[in-house]
Amino acid sequence: MDSNYDRLVEQLARFDGKHTDTLEELARGTENVPGALERWLRAADDEGEERIRVAATWLLLHRCRTDPRAVAIHAPTLARLLASEPCADVRLHLLQMLDRVDLGGDLDGSAQTALLHAVRSLAEREPKAFARAWALSVLARLGHFVPRARRTIRPILADAQANGAASTKARLRQLRTSGQLDWMGS
Repeated sequence: MDSNYDRLVEQLARFDGKHTDTLEELARGTENVPGALERWLRAADDEGEERIRVAATWLLLHRCRTDPRAVAIHAPTLARLLASEPCADVRLHLLQMLDRVDLGGDLDGSAQTALLHAVRSLAEREPKAFARAWALSVLARLGHFVPRARRTIRPILADAQANGAASTKARLRQLRTSGQLDWMGS
C-alpha cells in the first residue's frame, strides 16, 4: 500500500469539479516532491471516480504548462489513456498536454500510431467542439512531425476547416499562423 498515493487520492477527492484552488494548492505543495508526477499519472489512470481523474490530469496539465519535458517522457502513457478515457474533461486535459509534446521525438513509431488512431477517432467523433478542436490540433501536429501519417490526416483537417465549428477553425488558424500546417501544402 502506498500511503503517499492514498493521501493524494484523498486530496484529489476534495476537488469539486469547478474550483481549482484546492488543486493549485496541491500543485504548489507537491510539484517538486519526488514521485509526485508519477502518482498524478497513476491517479489519472485509475478506473475509479471520474472526479479523481479530472483532478489528476489537471495537475499534470498544470505541470506540463511550466515544464513540458517532465510530462513529455510520459507521452506514450498519455496517448494510451486518451484512447480509453470516457470523461470529456479528462480527454481535453490529455489532448492539451499532448499538444505540448514533441510528437516526433517523445513518441516512438508504435506510440505515434496508437496516438494517431485515438486522436483521429476524437477528431471525427468528439461531441464537444472545444475538445474536438484540440484533437484536430494534435492531429495536425502529428502530420507536422510524422510524415507517414499525412495521407490519413490531410482529409480530416480539410473537412474540419470547411465544416468545423468556430473553435475548430480558430485552432486551425493558429496552427497555420505558427507554420504547423505548412506540411499540408506538400
